[in-house]
Amino acid sequence: DVGSAFRSLASCQMVIKALRHALVPVSSTLVILFFATSIAAVVSAHLFRDKDPIGYGTFSLSLFTMFQVCTGDGWAQYIARPMVGNDQHSSVAEYDSSNSTDTDTAVPNIQRSIALYFIFFYFVTCICLWGVVHAILVDEFMVSMQAERRRRREEEIEAHFITTEKLDSPLDPLLATLVHFHSSHDLSNKIRELFYMIDANGSGSLDYQEICEGLRSLEGTPIKLSLEDLDTLTENGALCNASGELDLESFEGLIRHQLQLYVIRMLGSAIERIEREEEAGGGSAGGHHMGVVLFVL
Repeated sequence: DVGSAFRSLASCQMVIKALRHALVPVSSTLVILFFATSIAAVVSAHLFRDKDPIGYGTFSLSLFTMFQVCTGDGWAQYIARPMVGNDQHSSVAEYDSSNSTDTDTAVPNIQRSIALYFIFFYFVTCICLWGVVHAILVDEFMVSMQAERRRRREEEIEAHFITTEKLDSPLDPLLATLVHFHSSHDLSNKIRELFYMIDANGSGSLDYQEICEGLRSLEGTPIKLSLEDLDTLTENGALCNASGELDLESFEGLIRHQLQLYVIRMLGSAIERIEREEEAGGGSAGGHHMGVVLFVL
């Protein structure tokens, strides 16, 4: 059905994304492998050109032959054995029949240095470098898959919660500086100082222009307030006087009300984070933090 097809497509996209993330480290290892094979191709062309011009006559032929060795495709039977002299059907094999009278049972004279050369190259490229390629590919693939699953899990959890960012107020930076008060009288003093700071003309009331300019001029927490934001804060002008301005009493009531909402949002955000941790598999830590929040409440 359509749902199964969509889930299959999403899984394919996850796999493609994981492969894309693994492309860079795998490519770096392949470059190292190419240089190692190229160096071996140059050395092999110099050493074996006369013995096997078909396999090592040019750099390109030698590179292809050594690439076959590093892939493990018949490297011992068709490439290494004829060169070390351990192949009865090879024209380059050298036989030592001084201790044997039967040519059919002659023992070949193995060139150990050449054998060690091919074994060493095979070990470095096929076992080590190709192993590194596979390890990096699997590691990056698993990391990308886990990150993608984690991201989708967080999106699913996000859909079940209303985040603080969706409910924030334009006054939050200011409220964060006012929340640390010792008493109601201390809070009133702070609000009064803020009021007189914004009331530039000393009229004893604040209009929209004064509020916007005063909030923008605050040090450390400049705030941009739109007319719609002010209407929301003043409950569509219900807190304003007949002139549409805020006096000290109305301003203090507005700030106190917004401060209460700010504290509620912060507590809700803390509880939400705890619930997310528990939803994502958090254990007893979530219960401990919930106890702290309930104690504060």
